[in-house]
Amino acid sequence: QYVIIDWHILSDGNPAQYQDQARAFFQKVSRKYAGNPAVIYELCNEPNGREVTWPVVKSYAEAVIQEIRANDKNALILVGTPQWNQAETEAGKDLLKDAGNMMYTVHFYAATHKDQQRQDLSTAYDQKLPMFVSEFGITEASGNGALDEQSGQTWIDLLDQDKISRVAWAISDKDEASSIFKPGTDPDSPSLSDLTEWGQWLRKVYTGKDTSDAKDSPGNSDSDQKTADVKSGDSGLEATLKQSNTWNSDGMTFTQFDLTLTNHSDQPVTDWSETLNFTKDVTIDQSWNGDISASGRSVTVKPGQYHATIQAGESVKDIGFIVKSDGMVEQK
Repeated sequence: QYVIIDWHILSDGNPAQYQDQARAFFQKVSRKYAGNPAVIYELCNEPNGREVTWPVVKSYAEAVIQEIRANDKNALILVGTPQWNQAETEAGKDLLKDAGNMMYTVHFYAATHKDQQRQDLSTAYDQKLPMFVSEFGITEASGNGALDEQSGQTWIDLLDQDKISRVAWAISDKDEASSIFKPGTDPDSPSLSDLTEWGQWLRKVYTGKDTSDAKDSPGNSDSDQKTADVKSGDSGLEATLKQSNTWNSDGMTFTQFDLTLTNHSDQPVTDWSETLNFTKDVTIDQSWNGDISASGRSVTVKPGQYHATIQAGESVKDIGFIVKSDGMVEQK
């Protein structure tokens, strides 16, 4: 059994923001576990943000790798790439030098990341880039939404073909589609019947065995979600916003919203924009699959790397964001 010690950045985006702390952390843990072949070091989970280019991440990695190599010359080190670990081809053009035993990480969620991301992985493979998939699932990139088993199998076939190791997300009972266990599972004695649809699929892929006694009943995970329809004044899109989670931390309230856009027209929609209004001033804590910004009580959603064009009759279900506010916030 292997253990990945992961500096799990996400909302901070740029690993250089806490580079000094990361160096101190990896210096400490690599000294403690020096020589243990079961320990793998992952330097930064998912670098992201417009200014976070490969040269930025590479510079951070070079600094942190020095701390590990001072204690352990042979430990396996995993290095993330920009765009939530989907810019491996950029790393392939400018490899780290003298880093020793290391690999570049790739993340994918099969319902969102499909042909283009698989082609990028194949391109990086042809560049002789050593790669490790340190996070994957078959949901949408938000961790929720419908499972895409067909795309997931295509990914697994590609990883098997190129002999690329992978780690599934997540051994959790959180109420979301990417959790392997159903909410309320006893962590001390989980059973096959506790597996979610995703957990059953993963078990079958890994073992070839159906989980006949773990058939998931039709879920009601959306039963406590607040839903509202918003008509776009400019694009003609229909927007459905769901409040899927809320929690408190450091005196602030965090609320996750998942957005579905449906093009009911008979023409593709491009250069679209959606403005969503809320009951309180909000700031964006995290967002995915869109260019999302907040001003006062309004959140504006524009196309990101994906979904620049929404085809006639198409629904986009993997855009989402987490807002931070000084209390409970709802859509107006």
